[in-house]
Amino acid sequence: MHLRLCSHCTICLSCSFAFFDCCFNLFFTVTGPVPGCECLQYEELNSKSRSVFTVGGKHYCDRNLPLKWYRFTGPAGSLMPTRCVPIKRCGTHAPGWLNGAHPSEKEGSVTRTVCFNWKKGCCHWQSRIQVRNCGGYFVYKLRPTKPCYLRYCGNGSKFWAR
Repeated sequence: MHLRLCSHCTICLSCSFAFFDCCFNLFFTVTGPVPGCECLQYEELNSKSRSVFTVGGKHYCDRNLPLKWYRFTGPAGSLMPTRCVPIKRCGTHAPGWLNGAHPSEKEGSVTRTVCFNWKKGCCHWQSRIQVRNCGGYFVYKLRPTKPCYLRYCGNGSKFWAR
């Protein structure tokens, strides 16, 4: 018997016979979620328009963003900002920012609030998300925003702002 990583982030204890599939054989297999699997299976948010340094231009929203794990990379930045982002940044009207600290690696996946800044203040709309420290980068389980022109922001880079 041995352990192996199967599709969909399951870890399997399986027998070594080639004709047994670890994800289907109930007599020889124990399956379960792999802790921290989101650190390996995520989608990148790397658009320059998601950067806090992006002002004006076309406005986007995350109303159709699928519920899953994401990582900010490239021109979007490396993480979600933890301070109120001015309105009409990040390629949208109401930019989203993380209201609270990023977790330590040992905290695992934590629940945090994303605030969206608009005319009634820095936290006009809110969304509850999951955040995990993957030891060198963060991933966020983001959900679709309810009204349009709300969008999750990345901390960006002045290098990409040119």
